[in-house]
Amino acid sequence: MSADASSTFIASEPVSISPPTGAIDDAAELVSMAGREAWRKVVDCTLIEWGARPEQLAEAELIPPTRPAVQRAIQIAESFRESSAPPPMRVVPDGDGGIVMERWTETTMRSIEIDRDGCAELVMTRDARVIERIRL
Repeated sequence: MSADASSTFIASEPVSISPPTGAIDDAAELVSMAGREAWRKVVDCTLIEWGARPEQLAEAELIPPTRPAVQRAIQIAESFRESSAPPPMRVVPDGDGGIVMERWTETTMRSIEIDRDGCAELVMTRDARVIERIRL
């Protein structure tokens, strides 16, 4: 055989290129596990830390998240984790004692805004325009 012929694969029977049975379910489970782990980190590494040590966020004119805001954020995060919702891309204090969790694409953004009293709202925008607000 020439070098070209030896590097060419010719199938004698049709070759299936679909994933093996169960592979899609396995991949979905891996994505779900990664999402749950990301939510766990939001709760354990961010929200609980802010609740335990709010002074670490205290800067000039920045009010750290209040206890009601942190408690509500944890409740929401755990609920979203259990429903396998995608985790936020960013979790930040809003500067007025509240917390904002954000997830976005090129044209849309979903924000969970939790105010200092623990009241929460899901705000969805498309192309920088609010398309829906839902009280949580």
